[in-house]
Amino acid sequence: MIRYFADHPTAANVLMVAILILGLTSLPKLQRDTFPLIPTTEVEIRTSYPGATPDEVEASICQRIEDSLDSVAGLSEVRCDARENIAIATAQRYESTDMEAF
Repeated sequence: MIRYFADHPTAANVLMVAILILGLTSLPKLQRDTFPLIPTTEVEIRTSYPGATPDEVEASICQRIEDSLDSVAGLSEVRCDARENIAIATAQRYESTDMEAF
């Protein structure tokens, strides 16, 4: 291949111009976002319980949130973090389900 282009410099120049033209025609179609659009797959639920210990938050809030989210369609995972005075539950959906319906 190198020998062919060395013997025929016009073919090498035509190939180079074709590659440049293809690159310039595809340039406007490139995505140039600083912050790309990424569909969300998680919903966070924060519930405060002033004066409660993490054990109380787990028993009275996290368990109820997890039980009520079991019937949601398209739910892949539920995580609940019980902290002092607050519960943070994260519900993750399958990527194939609609976020509005979820």
